[in-house]
Parts: sequence; structure tokens; C-alpha cells
Amino acid sequence: MTHRSASDTRDFKFVVGSIVFMLLLNLPTQVFDWGWRSAAFNTGFMCLVFAVYIWRTESTTLLRWAIFGVAAGFVELLADWWLVTQTQSLVYPQDEPMLVVSPLYMPFAWALLFLQLGVVGQWLRTKMPVGLAALFIGLFAAVNIPLYEQLAKGAGWWYYQDTPMLFSAPYYIILGEFLIGVPLVFFGTLLQRRSPMVGGVMFGVVQGLVILVAYMIAWWLVGPCSGAVLQLACG
Repeated sequence: MTHRSASDTRDFKFVVGSIVFMLLLNLPTQVFDWGWRSAAFNTGFMCLVFAVYIWRTESTTLLRWAIFGVAAGFVELLADWWLVTQTQSLVYPQDEPMLVVSPLYMPFAWALLFLQLGVVGQWLRTKMPVGLAALFIGLFAAVNIPLYEQLAKGAGWWYYQDTPMLFSAPYYIILGEFLIGVPLVFFGTLLQRRSPMVGGVMFGVVQGLVILVAYMIAWWLVGPCSGAVLQLACG
């Protein structure tokens, strides 16, 4: 096994472990309704864990995805603004520090998500054709979301209203997450051709705009309680 393949395997195992750990870390927040402080703490703690890992291992792969994720997370504030003010389907508590209309921790929460999905997607790319890898990472993103939306509502982080939902996850969010996840496999290849800073920022900004477009398409298809292209019943 080459040094690069060994480090990629190590990074992949660490990221998979972080996905499981984050789920376990977030589960108590729903039970105890700890509010936005628990989301901010969990996000900050996991960012610190990844920062230490990247520093200790000198992983350029995770560094690229971390920079990519932070850039995408800040551009995603546009999508949040659109969801909150234009669709009025997303509601955040108003008693917490905000950045535009989003919680202050939100860009970094997105950064963690993209770091994890990006590394998993990059690993899948080595095991199967790129189109199939893109499909699988899109499906993983879509399946992962209903659980976290349920946790978010129970913990008092945010909730949705006036839109068809599967439990606490709107159908348009599930579809949007699928569309958001698919390009990550292709960005993984592009990131390797640039320096971590230049590639991470440049492609991260593009991914942030992809989030906005993906949610707009998904809202148009299945979002409203009336007037959607594929109309679903609002509970």
C-alpha cells in the first residue's frame, strides 16, 4: 500500500468514526431540549477535533475539504436567507447570536457536513464509476437528513412549517440535500488539482451557490403546500 493510499484510508476511517460520534453526541440534545447552545457547543467541539486531527496528521485531503466546507458554509447563508424570508418555511429561534438570519454556528456546521460527505464521496470514487459514486453520496446525504432534522426540532435548534414533511424533515429539504450531495464527487477530483486554499475557497463558493439553486429547484418541485409541481399533502 502506498503512503497516499494508506493516509486516504486513515482519513476515511476517521471521518466515518466522526459521523457515528456526531450522531451519538447530538442524540441527548433531543431528549433534554438543550437549545441552540448545544448545537453551538457540538459544532465547535467537532471543528476542534478535526483541526487537531489535520494538524497532527498533516492531511491535505481533510484540509482541502475543511477550507471547501467553510467557504461553502458562509455562501450557504444566502440559501438560509431565502428559506427563512422568501419561503418562510424555515424557522430559527430568535434568542441566539445570528449571522444574517442564520445561527452564528451554521457555516461551520455546514463545513463539517461537507468535510464528511466529501471524504466519503472521494473514497467511493476509488471503488466505483464516478456516476455511481455521485448517486450514492447524494442518497447518503438525503437519507441522513431526516434524522438530523428530527434531532434539530427536538433540541430546539430550528424547525419547518407550512410545507409537506416526512416526520420533521420537509420533502424539499430531502430532495435538496440529494442535489447538494451529488456534485461533491466531482469537486473531490477538482480539489486535488489546486492548492488547498485556492481550490477550497473557489470550489467551496461554487458549492455554496449550488445549495441555493438546489433548494430553489426542490422547493419548486415539492415545497409549497399548494402550487408545487408534484403536490404533496401538508400534515
